[in-house]
Amino acid sequence: MATVAAMSASWNSEDYAILPGFLDADACRHYRAICDRIYEQWCQAHPPGYTTNIAFLTDEAYFQRDKSGVTDLLNLIGGRAVIALLETLVGAPVRFHNTQYFTEQRSGASPYLGAGNWHRDTQFEAPDLALEQRRLAGTQSAHFRIAFEDDDCLEIVPGSAGRWDTPEELAIRRPPDTDVWARTPQTTSDTMPGARRLALKAGDAVIFHAWSIHRGHYATTPVRRSLDVIYAWGPIADWAIPTPSCFQNHGILQKLHPDARQYFDGFVAAYAGHWAAAPGT
Repeated sequence: MATVAAMSASWNSEDYAILPGFLDADACRHYRAICDRIYEQWCQAHPPGYTTNIAFLTDEAYFQRDKSGVTDLLNLIGGRAVIALLETLVGAPVRFHNTQYFTEQRSGASPYLGAGNWHRDTQFEAPDLALEQRRLAGTQSAHFRIAFEDDDCLEIVPGSAGRWDTPEELAIRRPPDTDVWARTPQTTSDTMPGARRLALKAGDAVIFHAWSIHRGHYATTPVRRSLDVIYAWGPIADWAIPTPSCFQNHGILQKLHPDARQYFDGFVAAYAGHWAAAPGT
């Protein structure tokens, strides 16, 4: 395991830190089995086709037969091994936001040789640059990604989270008259200056700033299985309120380890007012 000092230095200068051997082989198998059961259910409900990932792994619908999977997942996401490290790196309390599971493509439908679009997470639902710049300056978020299989699918521009794009970066990431979700020859270009591709071994984890310029790669081979958990800190981003998911089921929360239960009690308290004000919750 890398030292906290080394991880902090990497995070502060490059917007990411790699944690070699974060999970041992038994833990990888355990959490992968939970996520794979979710993925199997998702596949039954969706036809094969190009997709980057599945999200909302904590939805109760995936755990109708056995709630132990969601409690184990939440004990990992809200446990001190993850939260203490994150809070040490970012220097602030972090709030859970969402989960994602990255897998290999189920068909060969991925365009542009599997290259994803260059983006900052701030750009989604932000049609104008001024709005995105305000988000970049006012809110913070990070991905905590754990590889259950070797995974070199993430590219990042180190040091880009705390500044705005150069003209060359912006021309690739947000070309004029192009939707912020679009994959085009420009937004998937291999010419992004300073880009670095990160390679994880099974059991490794990486923490990277969601506001950094980054992209993924999506192919049918090799097998890919990576759990990605998104956290936020600082002011609540009203444009990206997490879903209630399973967190209004007190029976689930009561079964968590004490540290994870305390963590998610705080998460529920932070967002309860937003959920109450939202239609259908």
